[in-house]
Amino acid sequence: RMMFEGNVVAQVHVSWLDPHKVRDVVVVSDKKRLAFDDMDGRHPVKIFMKGVEYVPGWGDQSFHLTVRDGDIHIPNVKTSEPLSEQFEHFLASIQDKSMKNASPGEFGVEVVAVLEAAEISMAKFGQAVPMDEVMGGQSKTNGFTGGCPHSVPAPRCERTGDIPLVDIQAAYRTVKPEVDEAVAKVFAQGCFIEGPR
Repeated sequence: RMMFEGNVVAQVHVSWLDPHKVRDVVVVSDKKRLAFDDMDGRHPVKIFMKGVEYVPGWGDQSFHLTVRDGDIHIPNVKTSEPLSEQFEHFLASIQDKSMKNASPGEFGVEVVAVLEAAEISMAKFGQAVPMDEVMGGQSKTNGFTGGCPHSVPAPRCERTGDIPLVDIQAAYRTVKPEVDEAVAKVFAQGCFIEGPR
Protein backbone atom coordinates (compact mmCIF):
# COMPACT_ATOMS: atom_id res chain seq x y z
CA ARG A 1 0.00 0.00 0.00
CA MET A 2 1.29 3.47 -0.90
CA MET A 3 0.23 6.70 0.76
CA PHE A 4 0.13 10.01 -1.12
CA GLU A 5 -0.53 13.57 -0.03
CA GLY A 6 -4.20 14.50 0.28
CA ASN A 7 -5.24 11.13 1.81
CA VAL A 8 -4.84 9.31 -1.51
CA VAL A 9 -4.06 5.60 -1.14
CA ALA A 10 -2.78 3.24 -3.85
CA GLN A 11 -2.83 -0.54 -3.54
CA VAL A 12 -0.58 -2.69 -5.74
CA HIS A 13 -1.03 -6.44 -6.26
CA VAL A 14 1.69 -8.27 -8.18
CA SER A 15 2.20 -12.02 -8.61
CA TRP A 16 4.22 -14.12 -11.02
CA LEU A 17 2.57 -17.24 -9.61
CA ASP A 18 -1.06 -16.32 -10.23
CA PRO A 19 -2.36 -18.42 -13.16
CA HIS A 20 -4.56 -15.55 -14.39
CA LYS A 21 -2.86 -12.83 -16.43
CA VAL A 22 -4.24 -9.54 -15.14
CA ARG A 23 -3.03 -6.06 -16.06
CA ASP A 24 -5.48 -3.51 -14.80
CA VAL A 25 -5.59 -0.18 -13.02
CA VAL A 26 -8.68 0.93 -11.13
CA VAL A 27 -9.07 4.51 -9.90
CA VAL A 28 -11.89 5.07 -7.40
CA SER A 29 -13.24 8.43 -6.27
CA ASP A 30 -16.41 9.46 -4.48
CA LYS A 31 -18.09 10.38 -7.80
CA LYS A 32 -16.82 7.92 -10.44
CA ARG A 33 -14.69 4.85 -10.97
CA LEU A 34 -12.28 4.42 -13.90
CA ALA A 35 -11.05 0.97 -14.91
CA PHE A 36 -8.22 0.34 -17.37
CA ASP A 37 -7.83 -3.28 -18.50
CA ASP A 38 -4.72 -3.77 -20.65
CA MET A 39 -5.88 -7.28 -21.59
CA ASP A 40 -9.11 -5.97 -23.19
CA GLY A 41 -8.12 -5.10 -26.76
CA ARG A 42 -11.52 -3.65 -27.75
CA HIS A 43 -12.60 -1.61 -24.70
CA PRO A 44 -9.62 -1.08 -22.39
CA VAL A 45 -11.14 1.95 -20.60
CA LYS A 46 -14.47 2.00 -18.79
CA ILE A 47 -15.85 4.83 -16.66
CA PHE A 48 -18.48 3.82 -14.11
CA MET A 49 -20.77 6.63 -12.95
CA LYS A 50 -20.95 5.07 -9.50
CA GLY A 51 -20.14 6.90 -6.33
CA VAL A 52 -20.95 7.66 -2.73
CA GLU A 53 -23.02 10.58 -1.49
CA TYR A 54 -22.95 12.02 2.00
CA VAL A 55 -26.57 12.55 3.08
CA PRO A 56 -27.37 14.56 6.23
CA GLY A 57 -28.41 12.23 9.02
CA TRP A 58 -30.97 12.42 11.76
CA GLY A 59 -30.93 11.77 15.46
CA ASP A 60 -27.41 11.07 16.71
CA GLN A 61 -26.03 10.52 13.17
CA SER A 62 -24.50 13.62 11.56
CA PHE A 63 -24.58 11.96 8.10
CA HIS A 64 -24.89 8.61 6.37
CA LEU A 65 -23.54 7.30 3.08
CA THR A 66 -25.68 6.45 0.08
CA VAL A 67 -24.28 4.48 -2.86
CA ARG A 68 -25.29 5.97 -6.21
CA ASP A 69 -25.33 3.70 -9.29
CA GLY A 70 -25.21 5.15 -12.80
CA ASP A 71 -24.27 4.45 -16.39
CA ILE A 72 -21.06 2.97 -17.76
CA HIS A 73 -19.21 5.10 -20.32
CA ILE A 74 -16.84 3.28 -22.71
CA PRO A 75 -14.74 5.83 -24.63
CA ASN A 76 -13.25 4.98 -28.01
CA VAL A 77 -9.53 4.51 -27.34
CA LYS A 78 -7.03 4.02 -30.15
CA THR A 79 -4.92 0.99 -29.30
CA SER A 80 -1.27 0.61 -30.22
CA GLU A 81 1.77 -1.46 -29.33
CA PRO A 82 3.24 0.23 -26.20
CA LEU A 83 6.88 -0.70 -26.87
CA SER A 84 6.65 0.66 -30.43
CA GLU A 85 5.16 3.91 -29.12
CA GLN A 86 7.94 4.25 -26.53
CA PHE A 87 10.63 3.54 -29.13
CA GLU A 88 9.18 6.08 -31.59
CA HIS A 89 8.94 8.69 -28.81
CA PHE A 90 12.57 8.01 -27.80
CA LEU A 91 13.79 8.44 -31.39
CA ALA A 92 11.72 11.60 -31.83
CA SER A 93 13.17 13.09 -28.64
CA ILE A 94 16.71 12.40 -29.94
CA GLN A 95 15.96 14.09 -33.28
CA ASP A 96 14.15 17.08 -31.72
CA LYS A 97 16.17 18.26 -28.74
CA SER A 98 13.46 20.77 -27.74
CA MET A 99 10.92 17.95 -27.29
CA LYS A 100 10.16 17.03 -23.67
CA ASN A 101 10.91 13.40 -22.91
CA ALA A 102 7.87 11.63 -21.39
CA SER A 103 10.05 9.53 -19.09
CA PRO A 104 13.36 11.28 -18.33
CA GLY A 105 16.12 9.76 -16.24
CA GLU A 106 14.79 11.38 -13.06
CA PHE A 107 11.55 9.44 -13.55
CA GLY A 108 13.54 6.19 -13.73
CA VAL A 109 15.36 7.06 -10.51
CA GLU A 110 12.01 7.67 -8.79
CA VAL A 111 10.62 4.34 -10.05
CA VAL A 112 13.66 2.49 -8.70
CA ALA A 113 13.29 4.36 -5.37
CA VAL A 114 9.64 3.27 -5.05
CA LEU A 115 10.65 -0.34 -5.78
CA GLU A 116 13.48 -0.10 -3.25
CA ALA A 117 11.07 1.28 -0.61
CA ALA A 118 8.60 -1.55 -1.36
CA GLU A 119 11.33 -4.16 -0.95
CA ILE A 120 12.52 -2.69 2.35
CA SER A 121 8.91 -2.49 3.54
CA MET A 122 8.34 -6.17 2.69
CA ALA A 123 11.49 -7.15 4.58
CA LYS A 124 10.12 -5.23 7.59
CA PHE A 125 6.70 -6.97 7.36
CA GLY A 126 4.84 -4.01 5.87
CA GLN A 127 6.28 -1.16 7.90
CA ALA A 128 6.25 2.21 6.17
CA VAL A 129 9.36 3.42 4.39
CA PRO A 130 9.34 7.22 3.91
CA MET A 131 10.36 8.22 0.38
CA ASP A 132 12.52 11.08 1.64
CA GLU A 133 14.66 8.50 3.38
CA VAL A 134 15.04 6.28 0.31
CA MET A 135 15.70 9.27 -1.97
CA GLY A 136 18.21 10.78 0.46
CA GLY A 137 15.92 13.72 1.29
CA GLN A 138 15.27 14.44 -2.42
CA SER A 139 11.81 12.89 -2.84
CA LYS A 140 9.92 14.18 -5.89
CA THR A 141 7.67 11.18 -6.43
CA ASN A 142 4.46 13.11 -7.16
CA GLY A 143 3.30 13.37 -3.57
CA PHE A 144 4.14 9.77 -2.68
CA THR A 145 5.08 9.77 0.98
CA GLY A 146 5.71 6.13 1.86
CA GLY A 147 4.50 2.59 2.25
CA CYS A 148 1.97 2.41 5.13
CA PRO A 149 -0.28 4.64 7.23
CA HIS A 150 2.44 5.30 9.84
CA SER A 151 5.96 6.35 8.92
CA VAL A 152 8.74 4.46 10.66
CA PRO A 153 12.45 4.68 9.92
CA ALA A 154 14.00 2.00 7.73
CA PRO A 155 17.67 1.38 6.99
CA ARG A 156 19.00 1.93 3.49
CA CYS A 157 20.95 -0.50 1.36
CA GLU A 158 20.51 -3.52 3.60
CA ARG A 159 20.53 -7.06 2.21
CA THR A 160 17.16 -8.75 1.93
CA GLY A 161 17.53 -12.43 1.20
CA ASP A 162 19.92 -12.84 -1.73
CA ILE A 163 19.08 -9.49 -3.36
CA PRO A 164 21.45 -6.60 -2.52
CA LEU A 165 19.82 -3.16 -2.50
CA VAL A 166 21.80 -0.51 -4.36
CA ASP A 167 21.97 3.24 -3.83
CA ILE A 168 21.22 4.07 -7.48
CA GLN A 169 21.87 7.81 -7.07
CA ALA A 170 25.36 7.26 -5.64
CA ALA A 171 26.12 4.75 -8.42
CA TYR A 172 24.90 7.22 -11.05
CA ARG A 173 27.04 10.05 -9.62
CA THR A 174 30.18 7.93 -10.07
CA VAL A 175 29.53 7.26 -13.78
CA LYS A 176 27.81 10.55 -14.71
CA PRO A 177 30.94 12.31 -16.07
CA GLU A 178 31.76 9.31 -18.28
CA VAL A 179 28.16 9.07 -19.54
CA ASP A 180 27.99 12.83 -20.21
CA GLU A 181 31.27 12.67 -22.16
CA ALA A 182 30.08 9.71 -24.26
CA VAL A 183 26.73 11.38 -25.04
CA ALA A 184 28.47 14.66 -25.97
CA LYS A 185 30.81 12.74 -28.30
CA VAL A 186 27.86 11.06 -30.05
CA PHE A 187 26.09 14.40 -30.54
CA ALA A 188 29.30 16.10 -31.72
CA GLN A 189 29.96 13.38 -34.30
CA GLY A 190 26.34 13.19 -35.37
CA CYS A 191 26.45 9.36 -35.36
CA PHE A 192 22.93 8.33 -34.50
CA ILE A 193 21.01 5.12 -35.20
CA GLU A 194 20.50 6.08 -38.84
CA GLY A 195 24.21 6.84 -39.35
CA PRO A 196 26.15 10.10 -39.83
CA ARG A 197 24.14 13.22 -40.69
